[in-house]
Amino acid sequence: MSADDCRPSVALLTLGCKVNQYDTEALAEALREAGWEVSFGLDEGGPDPDVVIVNSCVVTARAEAKSRQAARKAAKEHPGSRVVLAGCYPQVAPAAAGGVAGLAGTVGTGRQETVRLVQSLVGAEKPAARAGREARPDSFGPLPAEYESLPITARAGRVRAFLKVQEGCANDCAYCIVPLARGPERSRPLADAVEQARGLLAGGARELVLTGIRLGAYGTERGWAGGERAVAGGSGAAGERERAEARAALVDLVVACLELPGLVRVRLSSIEPTDIPPDLLAVMAADPRACPHLHVPLQSGSDSVLRRMGRRYDTAGYRAVIEDARRAVPGLAVSTDVMVGFPCETEAEFAETLAFVRRIGFTRLHVFPYSRRPGTAAAGMPGQVAARVRAERAKMLTQAGRELALSFHLGLVGRVEEVLVERQPKPLGRDAAEEPQAGDPASGIDTDARYVTEGLTARYVRVELLSSGKLALGDLVAARLVEARTGDMAGVAIDIRDKAGGVDRDTARA
Repeated sequence: MSADDCRPSVALLTLGCKVNQYDTEALAEALREAGWEVSFGLDEGGPDPDVVIVNSCVVTARAEAKSRQAARKAAKEHPGSRVVLAGCYPQVAPAAAGGVAGLAGTVGTGRQETVRLVQSLVGAEKPAARAGREARPDSFGPLPAEYESLPITARAGRVRAFLKVQEGCANDCAYCIVPLARGPERSRPLADAVEQARGLLAGGARELVLTGIRLGAYGTERGWAGGERAVAGGSGAAGERERAEARAALVDLVVACLELPGLVRVRLSSIEPTDIPPDLLAVMAADPRACPHLHVPLQSGSDSVLRRMGRRYDTAGYRAVIEDARRAVPGLAVSTDVMVGFPCETEAEFAETLAFVRRIGFTRLHVFPYSRRPGTAAAGMPGQVAARVRAERAKMLTQAGRELALSFHLGLVGRVEEVLVERQPKPLGRDAAEEPQAGDPASGIDTDARYVTEGLTARYVRVELLSSGKLALGDLVAARLVEARTGDMAGVAIDIRDKAGGVDRDTARA
């Protein structure tokens, strides 16, 4: 029997956002350090791990239902496992989460609390054996006052690594349950964040994605930020102007990452329109490794809806921020989140959103219908929009998003962009139906292609990449974009700008 056979085993399941994904990775790291054998996901019909942790999401009713379903399914299909429902759902609704059948315990969003709870389950009776005979070990200590700096290392086969540097949000938007789930704003110390970035790059990551619940607030609660950025308010009482601090600390972090050896790119996962400082744009304009892509949540293109939501800008202010950013960073790609069906949203207000989205010309839309969340201000608002109407509006806006994405991609056809290879290249099967046909000039695809892989450009365009020579995972490749699609593009490799594992240049075409 090997030493690993004696180690307790844990399987991790994750629902929800990139921050949740990072938290699961950090939890895995902490459990490995504590002597656990860690796996991600559950194999149907496979052996029962000692513990299963479902890292839940609560941002919408659907996400909440999926979290319950995942926990129930794990308990049913793996009766020998102790199933723990963890994260945002138990933090916000402990009684409801605790009512899920078959659980061995629940725990909120404190990650050290989760490790302690899991450790307590070592040697505990199986759930079926102890049912109804003893108290279940639930853990809901107060959320940490300081940032929990749980480290992670790069996982094999991944060239993009998330680096969480911020937790919590103080915006208190009317629809949002996240402040209840994640608590107050708190930031990872700069030196700690940079050291974590260094470790991820040393482990094989080539692109760092900085992430947080409100990334643009990084460092503000510690007094690290300075200066001001005005966001115009063209509506409301006397055209009130809201002001937000420039996020100098975030700029310092980006610059520090750019100084690290091995970095090919650094990207921001999402940033509020009130949190974009000119200094950040200047860095993005000066260094191509700072990706010319911003995901800037809009939520609504109607000023009246934005006021009801409690958002801290209006459409004129938002538009000015995007225009300033595009002037500062030529070719900047801007994606966004948009909510439909917020309480009292009229057809006219939805039409304003549809028109505004088209006017801005986003490169990608994440559309979601409003979901009533108990404990938020919007939950008690009159005029809740019918589910059918919300679904119809989401469908219309999603279609507009597809049209905008295709238009953006069409504008890139013929351009040469750098693509970071994210999947192991595969030989093109000679009998594959999708193989480009030789002599078909309309396809625009290299007829000598022998391999196919995929990756991302700096502007967050996913590319199906064809090459005649075999590329490697993590290569930074110059590619000519030859075909526009709604969700991605096709490209042909021209040469390798930066080879993974070295600085030598190679050729990707015969």
